[in-house]
Amino acid sequence: MTTLARLEQIIGPPQGQPTPIDWEALYHRYGLRFPPDYRALTARYPDLVIAEFLSVFHPASSGTAWNDRMLDIPRSWTPRWLDSYTPEEGAVPVDWNGPFLVYPEPGGVFPWGITVNGDFCLWLTGPDPALWTVLIAERHQVWHYRGTLTGFLCQVLTREISCPIFPSDFPLGEDWRTEQDFGTQGDRREWPGG
Repeated sequence: MTTLARLEQIIGPPQGQPTPIDWEALYHRYGLRFPPDYRALTARYPDLVIAEFLSVFHPASSGTAWNDRMLDIPRSWTPRWLDSYTPEEGAVPVDWNGPFLVYPEPGGVFPWGITVNGDFCLWLTGPDPALWTVLIAERHQVWHYRGTLTGFLCQVLTREISCPIFPSDFPLGEDWRTEQDFGTQGDRREWPGG
């Protein structure tokens, strides 16, 4: 079973058809080829809000422009801030070869989502998008998941792993929901999770 098929079992099936994405136009705009699992996810689902906490961006979102959201996060996470980051005693383990570079620097971080707490959900990019991994970052710590976005979502939502930056009870209880934002159709649909 693919991680996308597994994720669909966890968050529920798509409740509509998301707006198609012009990946070539995105490549010309950003100079990036996006990971195959993310391309498959966004072909099936629109913007997602998981357990009223974790937002996963969709490139064809009709809300705040995707490119503004995607680029505002790296702008706010400046290289200066990264240079000044020092893991604290007992901080979340990460292979810190810091600072992490920020897109458009080669190998720079690029966002795929955000939490209601303002935690940055990022890819650690590289030449092969199939090998991009996940970073979750907040002001005091960075946590590295050495796998794909859909793999991360599957494991964190089933509590196989715990992201120490997220609340310890995420996703809350057994009756959390996933919202699918079909902004272009003017509605938002929910699906029970857990």
